[in-house]
Amino acid sequence: MPNYICQTCGTQFSQSAAPPDHCPICEDERQYSYPNLIPLPAATVERIAVAVAPYDFDRIYGAWWERNERRLHD
Repeated sequence: MPNYICQTCGTQFSQSAAPPDHCPICEDERQYSYPNLIPLPAATVERIAVAVAPYDFDRIYGAWWERNERRLHD
């Protein structure tokens, strides 16, 4: 069984057959603020992409409800 990591805050969850329904850290109203909507610099995004490239995953969970899950493969 895989470990799931919240793509928003980095919290690692225990091994489970399915991803968690929610992240308690991200559900805290103090987690979100206007600065979280400011895009990262391109160099930072590239560094993150390189860092996660070795990991096999097919979904990305975001911080906002309308951006909650994106399937990378069908």
